[in-house]
Order: sequence, then structure tokens, then C-alpha cells
Amino acid sequence: QNGDFEKGLEGWRGNAETTSEEKTSGTKSLKLTSENPVWYGIDQIVDIPADATSVDISAFAKTKNLKPGKNDWNKAVMIAEFTSDGTHKTSQDQPIFITDIEDWKQFSKTLEIPQGSHKLRLMLALSEATGTFYADDIQLKFNK
Repeated sequence: QNGDFEKGLEGWRGNAETTSEEKTSGTKSLKLTSENPVWYGIDQIVDIPADATSVDISAFAKTKNLKPGKNDWNKAVMIAEFTSDGTHKTSQDQPIFITDIEDWKQFSKTLEIPQGSHKLRLMLALSEATGTFYADDIQLKFNK
């Protein structure tokens, strides 16, 4: 819910801000800024429909003055985590994107839903990188 951030951070957990300075549509987008190379982000847990076999996930993202951390994956990230109950993982985390691109780009990925999964946690973060990360128009579509 609220994947376009038009309702601020409603539905999302964590500390961040929304902004009108950068957006792909509507009036707002997510803005994560960090001066320290730590995990800094927000997440949302979604119930997986019982008959779903896969999920299409898409989002727009861009960065500004991003300085990657020490590893290749220490950039702006969007990660999907499948669990049986919101706590116990049913598979390895699945990256939707790992980027430091400075122009808006749409990312999309279709993921098979692991057996026993009832919850999907979607995470947006600066993964031990510094700078600014914008995200907008996040969409999930469950497939039967």
C-alpha cells in the first residue's frame, strides 16, 4: 500500500521522508539520505494470497551523490524477503535492484513464491552507502 508515497510513509515502517523535489508521477516520492555508511531504510510487510505462485515487483529509483560502501551490494537497494510468519525466512532474500544510477530508471522482477511463504517483506534502503536514494511508484502484482 502507498507505493507512490502520496500519503507520506503510511503503511511503511522505519524513518525516512517523502519529498516533492524528485518524483516520477504524482506529487511525492521516498527520500532516504545518510551521511553514515549504515543500513538505513524502510520496509512493509504484505500478506501473500493463498493461491499466488509468483509476484511481479516494480519500482522507479534514482540516486544523488551516492558513495557505495565497501561491497558491490552497498548501494541503493530494494529487497524482497519471503517468510512463513513475518519472522522465519522461507528462502534467501531476493534483490529487486542494487543501483547507484543518477537518473530515474524503472526496475522490475518476477519472483516465484517459495513454498510455505505467507508474508512478503519489501525493503528499500541505503545498504551501507552514503548519499541520497529516491524511490517511487512501487507496485506488487500477485499471480496465480
